Amino acid sequence: MADLSHFCCWNSQCPDYSKTGVGNLSITSRYGPDQERRMLRCRTCKTRFSERKGTPLFGAHLDSPTAESVLGHLVEGRGIREAGRLSGVHRDTVARYRRLIEDQVGSIPRLKMKRKVLNVALFLETSHSYARETLHGIRSYVREHGPWKFRFSEQGRGVEPPPWLARWKGDGILARMENDRLARAIDETGLPVVDVSCYRLLRTMPSVEPDPVEIARLAVDHLLERGLKHFGFCGVPGVPWSDLRGSSFARSLAEAGHDCHLFRRTVVQPISSSWNIDKTAIARWIRSLPKPVGILGAWDGCALQVLEVCRNLNVAVPDEVAVLGVDNDDLLCDLADPSLSSIKCSAHQIGYHAASLLGQMMAGADVPPDIAMVRPAGVVARQSTDLFAIDDHLVSDALRFIRDHACEGIQVCDVLKIVPLSRRVLETRFKSAVGYTPHEAIVRLQLRSIKELLTETNLSLATIATKSGFNHLNYMCKLFKQKTGFTPGEYRARNRSKG
Repeated sequence: MADLSHFCCWNSQCPDYSKTGVGNLSITSRYGPDQERRMLRCRTCKTRFSERKGTPLFGAHLDSPTAESVLGHLVEGRGIREAGRLSGVHRDTVARYRRLIEDQVGSIPRLKMKRKVLNVALFLETSHSYARETLHGIRSYVREHGPWKFRFSEQGRGVEPPPWLARWKGDGILARMENDRLARAIDETGLPVVDVSCYRLLRTMPSVEPDPVEIARLAVDHLLERGLKHFGFCGVPGVPWSDLRGSSFARSLAEAGHDCHLFRRTVVQPISSSWNIDKTAIARWIRSLPKPVGILGAWDGCALQVLEVCRNLNVAVPDEVAVLGVDNDDLLCDLADPSLSSIKCSAHQIGYHAASLLGQMMAGADVPPDIAMVRPAGVVARQSTDLFAIDDHLVSDALRFIRDHACEGIQVCDVLKIVPLSRRVLETRFKSAVGYTPHEAIVRLQLRSIKELLTETNLSLATIATKSGFNHLNYMCKLFKQKTGFTPGEYRARNRSKG
């Protein structure tokens, strides 16, 4: 016979209300997915009720083992995400169960768990914003999933491995490995390693880096929107990640029907000195380019050197040469003359994902040595690309009006108010000049706004629709799915930076 001595009647009018072990209860039926839950009956007052009545599980729909697993992890003090991962249920379900418990019994009693502190070595420089944002992403992960104790070693590109590394007894390493000596020394430790550089010097370990194809796509879209028809790429020939960005940029331009002039040198400098490109060679290259031209620098430092050469040559930026960088180092970009437009890479997300991979490896998971590509956040436009290189001044005026007001809900009829043309003539001249219609130009800018707000903010979809110029949320969602292949929610989940 089943032991029901720890259950009681929940009818407050019953003489045996809340009394346990008085023998007044019997099992009348079973229910639930596998009939594992029992319905009880009080012989004294004839009331029927679930055995879960009065417990945090009452009203829950998970099977008992899964529900108990969720509750156990919450009581252990684990966060919602971790409890969901360990129990195999969605984090929203865990959050609902936590609220259910708190409604029933108040705050959740937590067991004090002594968790092992993992020792992790960091090899990242802090001299530029990309690396610092990567460190912020690592910190965000550790706050959620730690504790980790860090051994920090700031480095330059040609730095020697620190003497302590060979005898260090740690658990894992996160590193920007940009020279062979450091890569070999890290490999010889035999520890789990995740690389956050783009050099791929240690191919037996996973790597997380910005997606060069998406960087190229953003750059091409941005420069084409300025009406440019000539393009160049300035990087460090012979350095793999720079060459990859250049080839991706050229390929994306070819798909749009344009050629790309690649900066080339006869002398290849070592990696350690790759920040200093030969400015004399850049000057010869810029003189040879057709004007006006849009130039993508492989990173902000390279783009800044292009700006310096243009100043020395008295070449007008952006009217003759529009310059776009990569990494969006706010301080350097804003101090530049003119201020430098740049593609913002999702460094915070890169750091978070790299730390997540290392956490899995230190827990014993078999993580393949793949390259995880992270989409950039978008283009931060400044003065260095603030132009419309279009001979047709009316189309240029229309483009500028669209750029300034696209997210205010304007339509083509509003554009026609500022240019003395019929709609048909405007669309013909507009498409001839930039390759797409005024309506498509408005939609492009609205989509860009939606993407930026989805990835960079926690705003609701309704608010994002309003800020991007849409009167109806359903229409925005339908258009976004049509143009990107993802719903706004799916896009946010795939691309947003954690923070």
